[in-house]
Amino acid sequence: MKIKLTACTVLILSLLYCHAQQSNIGDADMLKTQAELHFKSKNYGKAIELYTKLIAQLNKRDTTPVYIKNRLYITNNLGMCYYLSEKYENAVSTYEQLMGSMSCKSCKMTKEYTSCLNNYASSLVEINSFSKAENVLNEAVRIKASISGKSSLDFAISANNLADLYNNSGKCYEAEQMYKEIISSLEASGEIENITYAVALNNLGETLSDLGSYDMAISCILKSIKVKKALEIQDENSVANSYINLGSLYAKTGKLKDAEATLIQGLKIKNELGYGSSANYGYALHNLAEVYTKMGNYTKAISFTETAIEIVKNKTSATSPQLILLYASLALNYTKANKTALADSIFTANYELIKNQSTDNNSAFANFLGMYADHLFVTGKYDMADKMIYTAIIYKNEEIADIFKYLSEKEKIKLMDKNEAFFRQYLKYCIKRSGKYPGVKIISPNHAISGELMNYRLNNKAIVFQSTQKLKKIIMQSNDSTVIKKYETLEDYKNIISRLHDMVLNADAKLKLKNLEKKANDLEKEIYNNITTLKNQDDEPITEWKRIQDLLNTNEAAIDIIRLKHSKDTVYYFAIILTKNSNYPQIIYFDESLNIEKRYLKYFRNSIKLKEDDLLSYNAFWKPLAANLKGIQKIYFSPDGVYHSLSLNALKNTETNKYLIEELEIHRMNNLKQIEVTKSASIQNEISRNSTFMGRPEYFAKSTANDMQKVQTDLQRSVSSGSLTAIPFTDLPGTETEVSSIHALLQKNNINTSIYLKSNATEENLKNLDAKGILHIATHGYFIPEAGENSKEAMLRSGIVMANINPMAENDGLFTAYELSTLDFTKLKLIVFSACETGLGDVMNGEGVFGLQRAAGIAGAKTVMMSMWTVNDEATKELMITFYGNWLKYNNMRKAFKDAQLAMLAKYKHPYYWAPFVLTGE
Repeated sequence: MKIKLTACTVLILSLLYCHAQQSNIGDADMLKTQAELHFKSKNYGKAIELYTKLIAQLNKRDTTPVYIKNRLYITNNLGMCYYLSEKYENAVSTYEQLMGSMSCKSCKMTKEYTSCLNNYASSLVEINSFSKAENVLNEAVRIKASISGKSSLDFAISANNLADLYNNSGKCYEAEQMYKEIISSLEASGEIENITYAVALNNLGETLSDLGSYDMAISCILKSIKVKKALEIQDENSVANSYINLGSLYAKTGKLKDAEATLIQGLKIKNELGYGSSANYGYALHNLAEVYTKMGNYTKAISFTETAIEIVKNKTSATSPQLILLYASLALNYTKANKTALADSIFTANYELIKNQSTDNNSAFANFLGMYADHLFVTGKYDMADKMIYTAIIYKNEEIADIFKYLSEKEKIKLMDKNEAFFRQYLKYCIKRSGKYPGVKIISPNHAISGELMNYRLNNKAIVFQSTQKLKKIIMQSNDSTVIKKYETLEDYKNIISRLHDMVLNADAKLKLKNLEKKANDLEKEIYNNITTLKNQDDEPITEWKRIQDLLNTNEAAIDIIRLKHSKDTVYYFAIILTKNSNYPQIIYFDESLNIEKRYLKYFRNSIKLKEDDLLSYNAFWKPLAANLKGIQKIYFSPDGVYHSLSLNALKNTETNKYLIEELEIHRMNNLKQIEVTKSASIQNEISRNSTFMGRPEYFAKSTANDMQKVQTDLQRSVSSGSLTAIPFTDLPGTETEVSSIHALLQKNNINTSIYLKSNATEENLKNLDAKGILHIATHGYFIPEAGENSKEAMLRSGIVMANINPMAENDGLFTAYELSTLDFTKLKLIVFSACETGLGDVMNGEGVFGLQRAAGIAGAKTVMMSMWTVNDEATKELMITFYGNWLKYNNMRKAFKDAQLAMLAKYKHPYYWAPFVLTGE
């Protein structure tokens, strides 16, 4: 739970602060003294009575400073009494009467007035009046900045409340930024031994938790607890809140025993302090109930959730998102405990409450409707369940669209991670409802729901990649010199970050790197927010499956692979198949799902590596599809999971003794909606009239023996695991022949070409290219698997090797995917990575491979050719020369590539030689 300074600590701090000013107000009469005594002893009812009498006696026309301070003090205390006794409407009314009668401008430029504003805003939050509260807090922050400065504790208090409000209203990214600014300001001014600093740390931790950054969140909250417990006067309730936040984080990371113990510790402290009937206590109880649900102890989960609801329902409106989700959680526990009648009554009652209500909290209601759909499915009420899940996905997609276009790429990925459970639930529901989910029997499957599922995949698969790619294109075509300049600065940041990640850094340098990464992230968001074109981006029409079907020919099919996590250790694979004449897309389940990622992928790779016959892979990876592809000659294929690591053409049908390339034409793409572009008249198949070739880099050009020793030492030092020393640097004479032959061939056909060989095949030259048409790079590629201290971004662990290797130089010769993504390749029709393993990287479910392929797409390249395994130098040279010759002959890139592979198959037989490369994209 977010710790509200105004609700818990700052209210008391404000009282103590104002009390210290009493000598400036004058002698307090007996009435005020009695009111204060009742306030401090938490006898709020009597205190309210006395403060009300005091206010009635005030001369509201008096504008002297002493009088104004006295009036603000008394009114603030009355409002706090209402707030602490959870009479929020009364508190709001009290503060609004004060604000309405304050005409003195100078009186408003005081700490006493901003204290009233803070407490007024907290009361507004409790009645869900977020917009009004935000305006009030912005005014408080403005005044505090003017009178105290942004590095003061006073400013931090108001700023913390505003950040907290951002969280409550779903603006988690604004909240994160504000918490970080508060913490940085307090650290810069040395104000780190106080409750305000500790609370900001706690709340940043919970915001990071909401964004899926659990390790960082745990670190912040542990630090917050340490600061709080070191204070001379401890705020035990604040400590308890941090324990509850920490316990909730442990639950999210699967540390259920730690979660249980930590939550119980926090709840015990709060109960002993007299907060056992507060709304926050109720929410904390529910967090503990969720832990018991995960443990399978539904009896305890139900008991704690019921108690939580009894507490919370008296503190909030019947339609508040928080309460609705508590009821949904209770109902699902009843369902799991086979008490379906009770569950049904709870879901029905709450749905009736909210179905006609407008709401700004799309996320909460989407989650509720998703849970309701699951319950209805279990109880056999399929039609109603369908209605709930359809509405749920609409709510969730609206939520994503509202904020997606203003986020950096990292933040988009975090947002999708945060919503992963919901989207997984949606996928499961659709497949279960279609009757295709293993182990789930359904009497009357809804075949039409496969269309809804395909619509979802068309518009959500690789959504971060598509958004980032689109935004870059908008930026580069915006003609906005200011924005483009900022983008160039961002590119510089990313290049420096990439270089620093390959170096051993001391503590100071690591801190600078962290700050630079933050700068890059913030600048990326700023750039996106400055592009006015983005404001209308969410108005683009969604792609419907029927639109894709209309574009298909009768001999064509579109296939989307779905990797779906069934349980902690079990993954299922499904496919959606769409043909020209099908009534609905067809969903199929891969019977070998349980072995696909473990046994069969390993078998496929070993068969390639050892150049042995592969007798199993076709049956595991393709046969379930083949039965549904009668009469199909061409397939548009969008992979997921392990299918990103396969060269499908290399699968051998043991019944026909033919490879897949001999039976089908496969057009690989990130998302099937790319069919719209591929089928458009604007796609030209003829070979580009411009091309650039780079090959046979001299990896250690002009290096003496001493230089070589130093470079090797630097490579050893660059990562503690020594992974960079495993990158191949052997000379590749065949790559010079390859690019020189293609260069000469294209020149003969009047195509503008440029070539960079040996010492000229540098990273610097690559970055400075005005790349158009075709870019062909023949060198060593690398992908360093994530392990130990080498656990850094996949885009920093994959790349190609260029000339003049020097890990300490600005252009170090190790050209990473991260750096590639910063370049402008929007004029490239094709980029060829004629190197080993350039198609590898880390696979993110539903988002694709994070590596060179993704980087090239973000840079703007229309189509990418990459390799799935270590390639043979001589065979690769022949394949590439044949490919370009065919392209000149056919004016069709994909036919040229397929025929080149078939020619190599006739010569070399084993797919190790002819099948490592795949084309993906338009």
